[in-house]
Amino acid sequence: MKIQQICKMYIYLCLLFFSPPFLIFAEWIDPKEIVSGTWGKNTGQFYYESQDTFDAFPKNIGDDKNNNIIISDEGNRRVYVFMQNGKIKKIIQKPLELLDVDFAFGRWPGEVILLPYNNLFIFSCDYKQVKKGYQPLRQCIVDYEGKITAKIELAEIFMAAEGFFLFKNEKYYHYSPTGQLLKTYDTRPLELGMVNEQNLGSGKYKTTIQYPDKTYVTDRLTYHNYIRGCDDTLYATLYKEIVRYDADSKLTAELVVPDTEYKIIRPAGGGFNEVKELIVDYGDPVLAPNGDVYTWKRTPDKYSIIKWVWVDGPECPQYLDVTPTKNSLKFTWQKPTKDADKVTGYQLLQSYNICGPFRQTALLKKDQLSFEDRDVKKGETYYYIVKAVRGKDYSGNSNKVCGQLE
Repeated sequence: MKIQQICKMYIYLCLLFFSPPFLIFAEWIDPKEIVSGTWGKNTGQFYYESQDTFDAFPKNIGDDKNNNIIISDEGNRRVYVFMQNGKIKKIIQKPLELLDVDFAFGRWPGEVILLPYNNLFIFSCDYKQVKKGYQPLRQCIVDYEGKITAKIELAEIFMAAEGFFLFKNEKYYHYSPTGQLLKTYDTRPLELGMVNEQNLGSGKYKTTIQYPDKTYVTDRLTYHNYIRGCDDTLYATLYKEIVRYDADSKLTAELVVPDTEYKIIRPAGGGFNEVKELIVDYGDPVLAPNGDVYTWKRTPDKYSIIKWVWVDGPECPQYLDVTPTKNSLKFTWQKPTKDADKVTGYQLLQSYNICGPFRQTALLKKDQLSFEDRDVKKGETYYYIVKAVRGKDYSGNSNKVCGQLE
C-alpha cells in the first residue's frame, strides 16, 4: 500500500491543528455562499419533496479530512463532495444493495450519518416491514468508492479521534473506521469528555468537561456536544449555536445561525386560513477541522452551503499537495480565495505527529506557491500544513498532508 493511501486512512479527527502562540483569533466572520444549486435530479441539483409535516431535502453536511464539503443528497441516491471553490470533486452513488424505502406516511429519503474525518458514510439498511411502513435493522458503512465496508447495530453515533463510538443500552462501543469493534465501555469514555453540571443557585451554573489530560470549567449550562481541538481549544454546540473556548476555558467567540423566515399570507376578506410561505431556512452549525462553521441554507428556488470563517488574518491557502521523490518531498498549494493580493508570504510547517506540534520548515515570499523539502529521512512519515501570512497575522491552517520518501 502506498504511503499516501496509508496517510488517507490514518488522518483522523484532529479538529484544530497547531497554531503559533502569538496568533490571536477574533471571531467567526464573513458568512459566504460557497456551494449553490437548484432543486432537481440533475448533476449539481438537490433533491426536494414537500410533505404534510416536513420537507425532505439534504440536511446532513460535513467537512472531510481534506477540507472538502460533503452533502448527503440521498433523495437522489448520492453523496456530493465539493471543493472549497464550489466545484464538484466527486459524486458517490448510493450502493445498489441499499434500496429506497417507501414509508406508509410518504417517501422519506432517509438520514445519512456522515463520518467526514474518516471519509465514510453510514446509511440505514436491512429494513423489516412493520404495520406503518418499514424499520431499519442495521446501519451500513460506505466508503468514498460507494462500497459497503461493514454493517453495525442501530445506535447513537459519536465522532472519535480514531473511528467512532456507538452508544446503546447504556454502553459505549468503540469501532474502527471500517467497522471492527475495538473496545467496550460501561461508562462514557474520557475521550468524548465527561460532562458534569452544577446549579449554584441564583441563576448561576458551573459545567465541568473532563478529558484524560485536561479539564475545562465554564459558567454555562451543558451544551449538546463538546469537541476538543489538538491545540486544546474547545467547541460547544447546541442546535443553532456554537461557542469557542480557549485552553484556559475563556469564551473567545460565539455564533448563532440565523432563524427561519416566513411570509404570512392572509386570506382575502379575513378568516383564519392563513398560510406560511418560506422565505429562507438554515440548518444547524457544523464545525470544520480548521474551526470554520458551515450550514445549509434553502429558499423556494435553491439550496446552498454557507460558511463562517474563523480568522482575523488572511484566509488559509487552498489545496496543499505533496509529491514524494527519492530525495525530497515537493509541495504545491494555491492562493487564498479571498484577498490573495494582500498576502505577504506563506509559512510551511512540519510535524512528526498528526496533531503536532507543527514547526516552521520554510517562510516563503508571496509569489512562492511551491517548496521542496530535502531535509527529510527515508522511512520517516511527516505531516505538513501551510499558512498564509499578512504582516504579523497568520491564517488558519490549510488541509493537512503527509508524505514519505519513495
